[in-house]
Amino acid sequence: MTRYLRAVCFVLAAIAVAGIVRAVLRTPADPEIPQTDLARLVARARVVWQDYGEDIKAAVGATPAAQWHGAPTEVRLTDGEIDVRVELQGIWASYDFGMPILLRTPEGQVLQSEGYARHERGGVYTFRHPDSNNATSTPWVELRYPPNEERRIVFDATGVWRAPNPG
Repeated sequence: MTRYLRAVCFVLAAIAVAGIVRAVLRTPADPEIPQTDLARLVARARVVWQDYGEDIKAAVGATPAAQWHGAPTEVRLTDGEIDVRVELQGIWASYDFGMPILLRTPEGQVLQSEGYARHERGGVYTFRHPDSNNATSTPWVELRYPPNEERRIVFDATGVWRAPNPG
């Protein structure tokens, strides 16, 4: 009788595992999110520096976060603002809203992008400097952007940084 019960339990467990595997394979991990819903998620997103990679996936979804492919090409420090020009590839280059990115000042203040304007190959993120009286003397900032990239930007004497041209 014990052998019979073991065999029945084994068969039931195998059926359960097969059902779970089939359900996982048939269910998309992150169904496509309509652009209007994605824009709403982006507007509500609040992410922190330490957990940026996980926070961004939780805020907008794993698939949209994975679809963001870009890098900063220019950063300008002006009176009270920091503008970050990003070149994008893929679907995010066509959106009129930008994935939330973060900026950290030398004083350790973390800022989330406040504005975004699309341009032909990406967009420009705008950050309001927390100390507008001292904004133009900031020597560097750090950026955090998808998937979980971090880059230190060191400004030249005019308050501009440009990505080096390849080749």
